[in-house]
Parts: sequence; C-alpha cells; structure tokens
Amino acid sequence: MKGSPMEGSTDHTLFESGDAVPDPDAMKVWQALDLSDRSALCTELMEGLEREQSDQGRVELTDELGTYPQGLTPEMLSWFQSRIQPIRTAALQHLRSGFAAATLGKTAVGRGTLVEMERARNQHDRLLTYHRIHSDLRRNHHDLLAERDARQREFEEARAEHGNRDPIMTNPWLYWGGLITVVGIEIAINFDSLMKLPMIKSGMFAVGMAILVGLAVGFAAHVHGTILKQWHYWFNSFDRTRIWKATRKLGIGAGLLALALGLIGWSRMFYVMPLIELAEVTGETPPSMIFSIMFMTLSNIIVYGVGVIWAYFHHDEDPDYPPKKVQVDQAQAAAMVETRKINTRLKEADDKAAHREKELDALEKAQKASVSWEANSKALAAFRAVDHKVAAALHRYRTALVKQMQGEGTSPKFVQPVVTRDDAAREEVLTGATYLGRPITLKLL
Repeated sequence: MKGSPMEGSTDHTLFESGDAVPDPDAMKVWQALDLSDRSALCTELMEGLEREQSDQGRVELTDELGTYPQGLTPEMLSWFQSRIQPIRTAALQHLRSGFAAATLGKTAVGRGTLVEMERARNQHDRLLTYHRIHSDLRRNHHDLLAERDARQREFEEARAEHGNRDPIMTNPWLYWGGLITVVGIEIAINFDSLMKLPMIKSGMFAVGMAILVGLAVGFAAHVHGTILKQWHYWFNSFDRTRIWKATRKLGIGAGLLALALGLIGWSRMFYVMPLIELAEVTGETPPSMIFSIMFMTLSNIIVYGVGVIWAYFHHDEDPDYPPKKVQVDQAQAAAMVETRKINTRLKEADDKAAHREKELDALEKAQKASVSWEANSKALAAFRAVDHKVAAALHRYRTALVKQMQGEGTSPKFVQPVVTRDDAAREEVLTGATYLGRPITLKLL
C-alpha cells in the first residue's frame, strides 16, 4: 500500500539479548503520563484532526504486522510513535527485566520471563509467517490472486455501503421452480375456460393457449415483484436510463398481465353464458355475468399476487450487489486451488506456535511459585492501566474524526488490512460505526 503507515511494519525485533540496562525510573515516567481530555498530550493528538488526509472519505489504517496497534490512522500512528512508544518501550523493558530477575521455584530451573509478552511475540511471529507464506504465493500466482483481491475489495466496499448486511442470494433452482409452480397453477385454473372459446376446436390448442397465459402472468409477477423490491434502486436515481429501463419493464409486465386477464375474462364469458341460459330454462335466478367473471378472475389475481410476493422476497433490493458476491466466490474458488498447496507450510507454523504456547504455559505455572510473582503481576497491571488510558485517548480521537467527516458530508470508509491463515493481504472496508466498534489494543511487543 503506497504511502501507507504499514510499510516496514515487519520490523518487530525488540528487547533481544544485549539491550541496554533498563532505566528504573521508566515505569514512573510511564505511569505519570497525563492522558486526560485536556492534557497537552491529548490536545496534541486532537490537533491531528486538521491534518488527517482521506481520499473521498477513504482512510487507510495500520495492519497487524507492526509493533504498534492495528487500526490507527496516519495521524494516530504519528502521535503514538513520537509521544507514546518511546516511553512505553522503556517502561516495558523495565517491566520485562523485573520478571527476568525472578528466580523460579524449586521445581524449575532458571529465571522467569514476562509470559504475556512472549505469548504476544509468539502470536505475532505466527502472523508474520502467514504473511511471508502468502507473499511467496502472490509472487508465483500474482494474476490469480490479484483478481481475487480486486473482487474481494469491490464486495467489501459494496457491503460497507449496504450497512455490512449480506446480499440476498437468489437460488435459481428454488426461485424458478416456485415461479413455474405459479405458472402451472395458472394453467390449471384457465384451461376449462379457454376450452369454451368458440374458435378453439382442439384440446392441444387450448393447452397451448393456457401455457401462454400462464407464462404471461408468471412473467408479469416476476417483473413487478422484482421492481417493487428494488424500487429505490430503479427510481430514486439520477440515472435516467435506469428509470426508463424500469418503466419499460413495468409497462411490458402490465401489458402482458392485461392481455392475459382480458383473454381469461373473455373466455369466461363463454363459460358463464350456458349457465345463464340453463337457469332461464329451468326458471331459476340466473347468475350475474359481470359478477361471475370478476369472481372467477379473482383466482388469477391471487395467483399473480403470490408470484409477486415470491419474486419480492427472493431478490435483493440492489441488483448490483448479489453479482459482486458471486464474482468474489468464483475468484476465491479459483484461487483456492493454489492456496491449498501451501497448507503444509501453514500447518508447520501452527504447530510451532502451539508448541511454544505449551512451553509458556509450563513456564507461567513455574513462575507463580516465585517470591516476586505478586509484585511483578502488580507492576504488569499498573503498566496495562496506562495502556488502557492510551487506548481511550486514541478512541476519543477516532470518534471525533468520524463525527468531523460525517459533519462535512463525507461517508467514512476505513480500510483495514487483514492477515489471516487462509487468505493474507486482504482489505476490509469499515463504516464509521463499525470502525468505532473495533477495540484498540496495545501490543506487548
């Protein structure tokens, strides 16, 4: 990512053997940091709001590969690295030396260590291994993975625009099967009436007419139900071509429905006339021609309504959204053929991390017998308490940033690089609300 704060983030080696002797006052300086709302530190942080750059609301965030927290904007990162990290690094070195000076209990040999820091480093190393493995994969299959990432990025942006909801995916077999059922019911309802038409002398001709009427009603139900669900997309748009296209579809559907109902009503006139003549011969009250035709045609309207409802609930309100999901699934499936080949290397990374976790579990258990365990634990809690204050200050900044962007009429899109075991170097696009809901965690690295 050009110009992003994530460049060079893989340099994570800290506190190796040979480091300078920790400053005993470092922890006091760390705990003395004033991170209240009106403090000089927080005031300086808030001044970054005026310098924060975005590309039409798009702000790039830090990834998981650095020693700093993930999810920071460029100005947040600059403030953290210049005002917080040097002091925190010195305090963390002092804290680590306290754990390292503790002699383990009688059942264990050697000295202790800051286990939480080792756990964080272990997980971080595993993440870096994932990144390295997938980077090798990208070099060898660049076009395939670039296509997958492009489709994924388009889908994530569309998903953010739709409030992070999933698209309604139409199952073609289920949907068209249901619509064919509607057509079949329509055919069954109309067949006897169409047989009464004087120009129909063949049963096959009546079957053909019934099928055509059923298809017309089914098509009208499909078009009207779909357009109704996507009304905002088609008609609340500045694209006049889109409005004309939807109007044309509605007109075609309405025309076919009118023709179908007209033909059905006409055929039912010939169906009802013999009943009226029979009633007159027998002296009974003849049925009303108009009422009878309207009542019988009501069944066709009900079938049409069922088709409209079926189409309404099986389509997404944005017709452009589901195809993006289809495209990303297809691109991921194509890339999966190659990504499966690296599973052995990924499993080795997992096994190595799991083995280290077991070692750290045993070491932590042994450390608890140390006489300095309680004091070291309190020191760690005090260190973490300041971490929470820093995280709170950063959260206040991003809250103000989102509010400022929305006040300027900008729709915030925060781009968060994601590294996972199965799919490295992807981007997740977060809305302002989603971004504010993500916790900020300072790493023990």
